[in-house]
Amino acid sequence: MTPSNLQTRIKLLKIFKKVAEALNCLHQHGFVHFDIKPENIAIQESESDISVKLIDAGSLTHLPTAGESVKVHGTTAYMHPGLFENPISVFGKPSIRRSIPNSVNIKQTDIYSYGVTVKRVFESLSIFPVPNFINKSYTAEEIIKTLETSIHNLEKKGGTKKSTRRRGRKRSTRR
Repeated sequence: MTPSNLQTRIKLLKIFKKVAEALNCLHQHGFVHFDIKPENIAIQESESDISVKLIDAGSLTHLPTAGESVKVHGTTAYMHPGLFENPISVFGKPSIRRSIPNSVNIKQTDIYSYGVTVKRVFESLSIFPVPNFINKSYTAEEIIKTLETSIHNLEKKGGTKKSTRRRGRKRSTRR
C-alpha cells in the first residue's frame, strides 16, 4: 500500500468511526436513522480535525416497541433486506414493509446501511481490503472498537514502514 493510499485509508476509517459513534448515540437514545448513505454524511475538515455529522433526519424514527408499526423510509439500495415485503413489485421496485417483522433487529437496519455505505465508498476509491460490516451482526459499539484497532494498526504500520529496496549491484542472469 502506497503512503498516500495508507493515509487515505486511515482518514476514511476515522470518518466511518465517527459515523459509527453517531449511530451508537442515536441507538442509545432510542432512535433509528433508516437512511444511512454517503449523501447523508456531512464532513468538514480543518487542519487539526475532521467533523462528521449524520444529516437528513427525515427518516429518523423512535425505536418501536414489540408489535408497533413503524413507517419505514430510506433509500432502497442501502436498506436491510428484511425491510422488503417482496423483492420486486409489479413496477420493478421493492415493496417496503409497513411494519417491521420481529425477525429483524431494528438497529441492524442502520448497521446494514452503514456497511453498504462503507463498502461502496471504499470500492469507489479502489481502496482494498474493504471493511465488511454487512453480513455480520455487529453493534455500533463493536464497529467502533474494530475501527479503532484498524486505525491504530495502520498508523503504527505507516510510522514504522521501512524501505525494502535492496542496495548494491544487480545480479546478472546470463549463463
